[in-house]
Amino acid sequence: MRIGLVATGLQRIDARTATSDHASTRLRALIPSAGLARRGHGLLICSDRDLFDGAVDAHLSELDVLIVHKARLDLGARLDRARDAGVCVIVDLCDHVFLHPVLSAFYPGMLARADLITAATEAMAEVAGAHVDLPVRVIPDAVEGARGAPAARGSAWGSARSSAGEGVRCLWFGRPQNVAPLIDALPRIAAIP
Repeated sequence: MRIGLVATGLQRIDARTATSDHASTRLRALIPSAGLARRGHGLLICSDRDLFDGAVDAHLSELDVLIVHKARLDLGARLDRARDAGVCVIVDLCDHVFLHPVLSAFYPGMLARADLITAATEAMAEVAGAHVDLPVRVIPDAVEGARGAPAARGSAWGSARSSAGEGVRCLWFGRPQNVAPLIDALPRIAAIP
């Protein structure tokens, strides 16, 4: 299968390797793409800017599927071009694009052009489902490492709980712009027995 992958914040390491300053792009797009490449699938990884500017137009008709992981630009016209070329379009959601002050202006139009929408969580799928009349499938984030049951650590990191009465110790994965909901939830988290 020939797969096109569109993401924002791409940084080229070399001709065959890319990274991103967005953790979600690394987790939801680049790690899975490496696995697809190992399985022999052809990949075209490009930035949302490359697709928007038409830099990959010549390759769109070569693709079987085009996956838009994350975009900061309105790619609607390019998604139309891909679909006109017979390419299946998938838009992946891991952010609440419907509330974002910029993304909410064009993401609904991009989603309407998709053949399928994927979401990182059930909650995100429910949000998307309320805004679109398309299938929304949940694909959880990629996880590297051995499967296992969570367990308290008794190493230099300490235990799952600090000394009695100190409460739960947390590690937050997110961006500074998204910290407000975590702060709002801290009293509920602290009350967890």
